[in-house]
Amino acid sequence: MGKRIALEVQGEVNALHLVWSLLDQVLGELPRAGGLQQERYNTLVAVQEAATNVIRHSYGGRLHKPFRVEMKLDGPRLVVTLVDQGPPFDPTCIHCEPDEDHPEEGGYGIFFMRSVMDRIHYSRVEDKNVLEMVKDFSQALSPAGSPGEVGG
Repeated sequence: MGKRIALEVQGEVNALHLVWSLLDQVLGELPRAGGLQQERYNTLVAVQEAATNVIRHSYGGRLHKPFRVEMKLDGPRLVVTLVDQGPPFDPTCIHCEPDEDHPEEGGYGIFFMRSVMDRIHYSRVEDKNVLEMVKDFSQALSPAGSPGEVGG
C-alpha cells in the first residue's frame, strides 16, 4: 500500500478545503480500525493548521502566493511536507505550551501539531520554508490501540 499526492495551491482559504479533502482521501487508504478514527481526524486538523499558518503568518494573508503540499502514505506511515516562500520561521523552536492561568484565543496550533504528529522537522532550502510532519499509525492500527483495551 502506498499513495503519494503533491499539489501546489494559492494561499487562498479555499485551498484549505482542497488540502483537507486530499489528505482525507490519502488517509482513506488506511484500514478502518477502531482506534484510528480519532488519530485520522487529529492528523487532518494538524495538517490544516500548518497550511493555515502558511496563509496567515508566512504569507501575511497575501493570497496570490503559492505553496506546495506533498502527502505520502507508505504503509501506516504518513509524511506531509509543506513548502512555502515566506520569511524564515522555524515552528519547532517555538515554546508553545498553553498557559492555563492566562488562556488566550489562538496560538495553540504549533502545540497541537506537536502533540498529534510523531515528528516535525523544519529546514530552509533555497529560500523556502520546508516543514515535514510525520505520523505513524502503527499503534492505532494494532489491537492494543483500540478503544476500551488496556495496554499499548
